This record gives sequence, C-alpha cells and structure tokens, in this order.
Amino acid sequence: MKKQLLATMLSLGMFFSARAPSNSSNNSTQPKEIYKELQNNFFLQTDSLSYSPLESNLLGKKGLDYKLMEMDSINFEKIPTKSNYIEKSKVKEMINEVYKKIDAPKIVNKETYLKFIEKESTFNSNAYNKSSKASGLSQTRQIAWQDAMPKENYIINRFDPKKSLEAGAKYIRWIEKALPHMHPNWTTLSNEEKASQILYSYNWGIGNLQKNNWKSSKIPKETSDYEKFVLGKGNL
Repeated sequence: MKKQLLATMLSLGMFFSARAPSNSSNNSTQPKEIYKELQNNFFLQTDSLSYSPLESNLLGKKGLDYKLMEMDSINFEKIPTKSNYIEKSKVKEMINEVYKKIDAPKIVNKETYLKFIEKESTFNSNAYNKSSKASGLSQTRQIAWQDAMPKENYIINRFDPKKSLEAGAKYIRWIEKALPHMHPNWTTLSNEEKASQILYSYNWGIGNLQKNNWKSSKIPKETSDYEKFVLGKGNL
C-alpha cells in the first residue's frame, strides 16, 4: 500500500511540476485543463474537500473550479475496468459469515439481503455507479460506509467482496436502529412495511424519505421497483 501511495504521489508531483503556471497570459485556462486531465486519469470523489496550499500555489489564487482529493487519506484511485461476477452460492456463503460476525440486521434477514445484493450489483464485486459513486457488491457510498465501518478505509476496501457485504449489512442495521427514532408510526408498522422503509432509506436516502413524510407513494419508480424485487413482490 505504501509503495502504491508513493507511486501515486510521484506521479502527481511530476504532473503538477510539468504544469506549474508561468507568467504567460494563457494561464487563465490552466486550472480547468489540469482538472480535466486529472479527472480522466484518476477517480475523484468530491465530498467535503478543501484546497491545499500546494493547489493554491500551483493553480493560481482563484484555485480550481473543482476540489481535489487530499493526499493523506488516499482519496483517489482508478476504478476497476473489468467486471468480477461472483457465483450466487459463494455470495450466500459470505453473507452467512458476515451475519455471524456482526450485529446483523434483524428485519432484513440473510435471504432478503442476498436478493438485495443481487439487485444492487448483480453479484459484480467491481460494480461502480458513476452517478452516485456507489461501489462494490453492496453499492455502498462513502458517507454510508463511514457510518457503518468508520475504522475501515472506504477507498481501499470498497471493492473487496467481504468488506462490501459487511459494510452494506452494517449500514442496514444502522438504518434499522435509526428509523424507530425518526419514523412517527414505526411501532404500528408490520415487519414487511418496516423492511420496505429500510430498503427505501438505503436506496433513495433516509433524508429524502423523511422529507416526504415516509410515504411510499412519494418514492421514485426506480426505488419502488427495487423494493418489490428485493421483497419478492411481483415478477420484476
């Protein structure tokens, strides 16, 4: 890992050195050009970032239009270009191991979680959503991973099958624990209704669900189809 980080740092050092601004009148376009090339060569996660002194000096006082990842937390790396589909039976075995290891979800059981993973990634451990940046078997995003497994580095572990399954299950359990304190009618819901609310929260976002008063009629069709598939409702 240290060798990989060092190689990345050297690459970026050479990259920036070759593009340090001169006194040329054309420098006004350099920041966007630099970002575009970085975007083409590295995965950039753009949440909660700040400009570094190095970026400010190299890219001009106005800085970049986009914020770059900080080096010390290894926040960029190439996304796998090849799919890695795992047999359903093998994923089932790993889920059994994960559920034995952790404080597993109580409402979303192992069988439901297997369907959940099938819908999220079709058992492709290298699955990556360019729009949401969700990654791995469980399609966990960085913010959810930090809630579920704060001691495990997201960038390094997100495409690891077992780590992704563990993160997804832990985040579902986190949702299970959070909803009773947020949903005004939680105690009156059936287990199936609770499972639906959990899946809506995972797929669409617990904040979106809360803003729409927890009404299933308000959720997007994609999320509704997702919930029906996972819970075996209809033939989707």
